[in-house]
Amino acid sequence: MCDFDGTLAPIGDVPGEVALPVRTREVLEELARHCPAGVLSGRDLDDVRGRVGIGELWYAGSHGFEIAGPAEQVFAHPAGEAALGDLDEAQRRVSESLAGVPGVLVDRKRFGLAVHYRMVEAGMADHVVSVVRGIGDDLAHLKMKHGRLVAELLPDVDWHKGRALSWLLEELGAVGAEGFVPVFVGDDFTDEDALRVVRDGGVGVVVRSGEHGDRPTWAHYAVAGPESLGALLGRVAELVGGSAR
Repeated sequence: MCDFDGTLAPIGDVPGEVALPVRTREVLEELARHCPAGVLSGRDLDDVRGRVGIGELWYAGSHGFEIAGPAEQVFAHPAGEAALGDLDEAQRRVSESLAGVPGVLVDRKRFGLAVHYRMVEAGMADHVVSVVRGIGDDLAHLKMKHGRLVAELLPDVDWHKGRALSWLLEELGAVGAEGFVPVFVGDDFTDEDALRVVRDGGVGVVVRSGEHGDRPTWAHYAVAGPESLGALLGRVAELVGGSAR
């Protein structure tokens, strides 16, 4: 399982303009032919599924609050449904409160609200985060999480990428299965919950960035960026494909 932005695809100033590299898509298609594979993203489920566009993969959107499998398996966390009203209200308040801040991008997902400040002047970044945090604190069903130059409001429940990955492993019958080694790759603070899940008995890879530097991580290994990860996954696909023949 891999994160999308900053992991499979380079981070972009405008989330809607980010695209999966062609070679990486080819590698994911090859991996999916030989083992369960998927994308676990903070993006909306339909968004990430549309950008990757491989029917044989698992997809988890909104940090795992919504999951879809290649055989039409569907999961939506009940807390996500309960938070929809507060997310609507948060979207209204955030849009009004930050309307005068150039560069802010408000991205509503089904089960989340991401406020990107990558293009905001450095002196205004703390203000953006403070506004989002205040609105989240004021709405009972929401909490704020930090990502790479993004503040995100999510349902206030103990659910995250790590919980979602554990659910997927259970669904696949992989927990304790002989010969099954779970692998997770991510770049952001929000990926650390999933990297922690595979710390014992699996393989975790962090994709480094200039924004986070050499920060602490639960990952076993590190690569320099999405391009390096694409090359690594290509080698993994060769090995997995060879063992399957």
